[in-house]
Amino acid sequence: MRLKAHLLLGVLCVILILSGCQSAPAWHWERADAGLPRQTVVLALALDPDDPNHIWAGYYAPDGLATSQDQGATFVRFGDGPVLGPSLHEPFLVGDPFVRVEDGTWHMWYIHGTRWMPAAEKDGNPARIYKIAHATSPDPVHWRPSGGPVIDDRLGPTECQALPTVIAHQGRHHMYFCYREAVDFRKNRDRGYRLGYAWSENLRDWTRRDDEDRVGDQKPDN
Repeated sequence: MRLKAHLLLGVLCVILILSGCQSAPAWHWERADAGLPRQTVVLALALDPDDPNHIWAGYYAPDGLATSQDQGATFVRFGDGPVLGPSLHEPFLVGDPFVRVEDGTWHMWYIHGTRWMPAAEKDGNPARIYKIAHATSPDPVHWRPSGGPVIDDRLGPTECQALPTVIAHQGRHHMYFCYREAVDFRKNRDRGYRLGYAWSENLRDWTRRDDEDRVGDQKPDN
């Protein structure tokens, strides 16, 4: 399996080298954000499984959800507030969503703040601790959090986790995410961001294996 992967990588490298010898095409780009707020960051896009023309976009703003009925050519703001925000049990930040639809159920993995702690850096700003959480919904609007973090800590209770991405492969779901120490991570590489990995068979219970099983290392079923 790994030999085939290395051979494929070699072929791709040759193709890239040969393509670099040719003249680049004259690409022409046009903005396709009609209806989305300017100077904002779109965090997630979700395609309606029942209607390929219908797209949902989540972005950084108090009303951070917009919908499109024409494959993203134009967007309409969905409402005046967030569909998932700070609550009694998640009172701090809520963000970085990743959405996947499985068997008619919408799943969202996101980060939520758990507490604040004094920072050890020179600026003296407090540091926030945040973990990856999970919510489900029958649609992109009415979310119900599962409650609590879904990924175990590797660095201890002050570990910060972010940017979950979930894919399906060979009968399992695989999550890639980043994590770091809460303080002194900007200048100290040993405390900075690194790649985390976990797998699940039901999208709710996750087994963390940062240094072990990865999608590319799995043997095919046949």
